Amino acid sequence: MKIKGLLGGHSLLISDPKALHHILVKDQDVFEEWSAFTATNSIVFGEGLVATVGNQHKKQRKMLNPVFSTKHLRSMTPGFVTVARKLEQAILSKVDAGPTEIDMTGWLTRTALETIGQSGLGHSFGDFSDRASNSFTDAIGDLVATMSVMTPAAPCIPYLVKLGSPRLRRFLVKMVPWPVLQRLRQIVDIIADNVLEIFQAKKGRLGNMATGHEEGKDIMGILLKANSTSLEGDRLSDSELLGQMATLIFAATDTTSGALARLLHLLAQHPDVQEKLRKEVVDAFRARGEDLDYDGVSALPYLDAVIRETLRV
Repeated sequence: MKIKGLLGGHSLLISDPKALHHILVKDQDVFEEWSAFTATNSIVFGEGLVATVGNQHKKQRKMLNPVFSTKHLRSMTPGFVTVARKLEQAILSKVDAGPTEIDMTGWLTRTALETIGQSGLGHSFGDFSDRASNSFTDAIGDLVATMSVMTPAAPCIPYLVKLGSPRLRRFLVKMVPWPVLQRLRQIVDIIADNVLEIFQAKKGRLGNMATGHEEGKDIMGILLKANSTSLEGDRLSDSELLGQMATLIFAATDTTSGALARLLHLLAQHPDVQEKLRKEVVDAFRARGEDLDYDGVSALPYLDAVIRETLRV
């Protein structure tokens, strides 16, 4: 479907799976990302996977692909279960006195952030108490809504990022009396400061591995070790690694929390499906006598069907 876009441009919306495969996978070098998309991502996340094109993007993908292998996902599953148990206890504490309405979106954002923190960065963002909300979790939660309001300005971003030095651009942004823009600036600063702090701590701990400290089983630990042993031309710079961290935190948090919220919403609307799914999970849990691991979860056919249907709709 072709629609009229911003500033007299046109957009073509693609839904055919085979066409999408060519655009996103097979011929991605031909169909490069919209310059406004990569320019905006470079401002928000740095030089990560969603802000680069061409050879730089290929180099980053080559370094990142092994990190998401089934072997590594299998080893991270116990961490997922640990965080899920924390969520379970937090919700149980809310209904101790009886039934109550709970806004799950906030809890699931916190859950997803803690999951990617532990499994992706080897870092904890805090407990699940009501007092655990902090500037970083709030910033991650506000990012999409804040950027969405600014979408009409997207075509101008590729030109604005070339305007003078970064210091000048930052000064000009501060002078714009638009609360939404100032909130976005705050969010970007909060994300950048936290990512840098985690990155420096991570590098320090990896440097202590010779002393017997166990480190590097999470995504960034594996990536940092692989990067340090790669050929000079294949290595990612610190700014690229920081970009991967910021991208990973946001992408994993927003997509996971959104999908889980949608899943719970659909299950609430279809109690028959909810009961059947619960029985499958409980029976598998009882048969094992312990929490399900990666293979145990993968072996649940009804769970797989429910998740696929949730993602489809």
